[in-house]
Amino acid sequence: MERGTTLIVFMLILSFLSVTTLISGTVSYAIFILLVFHFLMTSPQLKFPSHYAILFITILCVYLLNAVVSPYSPGPLYTSLGIFFTIIPFVVFYISYNLDFSWEYISKYIDSYIYLSLGIAAIIYVETIINDFSVTTSFSLLTTDWFILGYVASMFVQCIILSLIQLKSKGGTRYRFFVLFFFISVLLSNQLKAIGGASAVVLFYLLFLSELPKGLKALSLCMMGVAAMIVIPLLGTFNTKVDQYVNTYMDESNVEDLARPALYLQAVNMANDFLPLGTGQGTFGSIPANMYDSQVYYDYNLNAIYGLQYDGDVDFRNDAHWSSVLGEQGYLGSLLYIILIAYPVVRIFKKTNGDDESRNRIVRFLTLMCFLTIVIDSITLSVITRFAFVFVLSGISGMILRRLDEDCEDESDEDFEMVENMEDA
Repeated sequence: MERGTTLIVFMLILSFLSVTTLISGTVSYAIFILLVFHFLMTSPQLKFPSHYAILFITILCVYLLNAVVSPYSPGPLYTSLGIFFTIIPFVVFYISYNLDFSWEYISKYIDSYIYLSLGIAAIIYVETIINDFSVTTSFSLLTTDWFILGYVASMFVQCIILSLIQLKSKGGTRYRFFVLFFFISVLLSNQLKAIGGASAVVLFYLLFLSELPKGLKALSLCMMGVAAMIVIPLLGTFNTKVDQYVNTYMDESNVEDLARPALYLQAVNMANDFLPLGTGQGTFGSIPANMYDSQVYYDYNLNAIYGLQYDGDVDFRNDAHWSSVLGEQGYLGSLLYIILIAYPVVRIFKKTNGDDESRNRIVRFLTLMCFLTIVIDSITLSVITRFAFVFVLSGISGMILRRLDEDCEDESDEDFEMVENMEDA
């Protein structure tokens, strides 16, 4: 397991780097490339689910074809970078699937991720105390110059999921504390999507995974509702944030002049104009599109919108992940991309379907909640491109799927040996 331990350490380092402002993102991607090379050089035998491999090769062919036919193709360098950033979740799944971790080792990785997040939270709380609890421009009660608060809040939601499944599988007071601590931290961050995601996760846990009697479940849900009605009005910053969202996004006259709605509206137009392939990798809403002045933003009148100018004072170009997927990859590429992202979850559900064994219920809850929260969060944040989330979405699901596949093979071998013994007898 030494190779696996090394890879996990790298994963944790990259997770930290992906949510901090202290080090350039270029460094983290360089480390990831070294991680991939280290994995390939030290892996004696590699496995890959056949259907996943076919889909992966197909989507690569679509990307390469689009690089040739798209009038917006930015050239080999930016196209290659665009493809590289897009396929990171698939590469992480491939690496994780080949780690062949035991259930115990998967649990250790989950614990490591939780403790990393606790360390990040501790730093943020120290920063907040130093800054005298001053409210930020995002109306958050937490202040930080070292981290990107929106991504950290979403990371805490993942930690609530991971802490809940550890509580279910291992028990222990510490995991109850972790759930409470991360939930309070999400509330103090005042990130509305994260608050909604954390609340939904706890609600689904109580409804579908908790073994509390029905009466206690109902009581717990009522207490959550009462607590929300008491606490939320006391958080003046929460109400201010809600008012800002309502006044900004519910006014139809503003939609075409706001970065995120405009990105989605024009992404649909791009997908229709360049049916079925889109404008091509590295042209719209992705990291390479920030490295040069893409013509797409001018032709679709996005360059005039605040936050979408090249080299502007603020940058909202990467703030809507799914708009980038639809605009760059078109309907065909988007469909293949979604299938590849969802593949581990679907396979895990098929492997555990009809079996209500405690571990299988935990696995289904973990993979589904992580998938849903990250996919929904990516509507307004590019969390799927951040290693802190990729290593949960693709990393943990890859480890779990490999373990399930190996367990099925072991059971098949045992059945075969039993049949042989019966025949010999």
